[in-house]
Amino acid sequence: MKKALAALFLMLIFAIVPLNIASQGHHPFDDVPEGVWYADAVEYCYRNEIINGTSENQFSPDGKLTRAMFVTMLARVTKAETAEYTYSSFSDVESGSWYAPSVEWAYQNNITSGVGNGLFLPENNVTREQICRFFNNFIKTTKADVIKDDGVLEKYKDRDDVSDWAKEDVAFAVANSLINSTSNTEFVIAPQMDVSRAQAAQLFMNFKNSFASIYALDSKNELDNRCRLNAEVGESETLELRWEGADTEVLTDSGEKVVLIKGKLYSIAFVRTDSLNISYSSIEEKTWKVSFDANSGILEGNSEFSLKNGESFLSVINKNPLPVYKGHTFEYWYSKEKDLVFDINSNFDYEEDITFTAVWSVNTYNIIFDPKGVETEEQLCYQIQFGSKWNDVIGDIPSLFLEGYTFENWYCEKYNYVLDLSSELYYSLDEDIVFVPQWQANSYTVSFENGESFTVKY
Repeated sequence: MKKALAALFLMLIFAIVPLNIASQGHHPFDDVPEGVWYADAVEYCYRNEIINGTSENQFSPDGKLTRAMFVTMLARVTKAETAEYTYSSFSDVESGSWYAPSVEWAYQNNITSGVGNGLFLPENNVTREQICRFFNNFIKTTKADVIKDDGVLEKYKDRDDVSDWAKEDVAFAVANSLINSTSNTEFVIAPQMDVSRAQAAQLFMNFKNSFASIYALDSKNELDNRCRLNAEVGESETLELRWEGADTEVLTDSGEKVVLIKGKLYSIAFVRTDSLNISYSSIEEKTWKVSFDANSGILEGNSEFSLKNGESFLSVINKNPLPVYKGHTFEYWYSKEKDLVFDINSNFDYEEDITFTAVWSVNTYNIIFDPKGVETEEQLCYQIQFGSKWNDVIGDIPSLFLEGYTFENWYCEKYNYVLDLSSELYYSLDEDIVFVPQWQANSYTVSFENGESFTVKY
């Protein structure tokens, strides 16, 4: 997807704008002219109630931003529930002040620890490196994927001006396209610079675009806004987004009415037809792959299924997959990653692909020597696991004595095999096997005094 670059010829721009939305004239601010580098960001923040104007028709783009203001805006953009935070942990933040709930929310969620000595300094201007710390700490509370690049600050001439405590935070912000150089001729990070309202608006739009996956949608307007952020006019795109609002109906191009349900993830294909309008090609609830690995066995039929979060296994898989493996008994399906035994009567309560692997036990069989009535003290029955070497278990072949006969060997009538402990054939037998003795009648010579003789068998 083509990415519109924000104008870099103006000083103090927070970052290159990775994705651009057209200025739509919705905001009422006379001091934000169409086409100025921060116009789209102000429009975005105004529509999403992140940054208010300083009056009915003034935004004051060059106005400075205090630490209290920024934390309040961060709470808004992350849709934090701040009403419950009625207590202030900082001595310079009065509990009844307009920003106190947001500051306490940030403190309780490890987004800020203040500046030391129990102070937050809410009226101080917020700097670029402080903003990097706020955002990095917030991202750590989520499961968002981040780009890590330890050497990302090497090209910046003023990298040594970054406070030691902020180096990780500034590197995070640069690597994830939240901030960039303040100059169009050289790489300057300006970590100690105070942040203006225009720069903050730009940063919030960059941040939400870079980490779109962690934001829950809760209105059709927010859905349209998100799509505008991710495509230029005429472009087609697909996004995976979570819906957190009331059940809402969206009409697709084909006339299908799709109801977006709270808490569900959706794959949304759309076209940005013009600066205002989004056309939705398809909206489908996100599915994940559930795979069954037979683990050297054989599984007939499907081994992969697609399920939605909360969907019952039985509704999709129909019956418990039963693999086969010669010489083994199937025990259960197990996911090592999840430490989970598969239960077809349960629900798929995950948002990731899962592979279940077959767990087998090796079968044990009996080798039986049937003497056919001949008395013996020899061991005549052995238990052996499938695949084991018989001579490791049996040792000496049982021997028999029967008057008038010579014992020759043990014979299996079913397989027409003569016992040979060195044969690999027996390793693959997967059932009880019975051997019977084979005898050779002894021969005797009968002699007479006249010198005649003849041979007789017993």
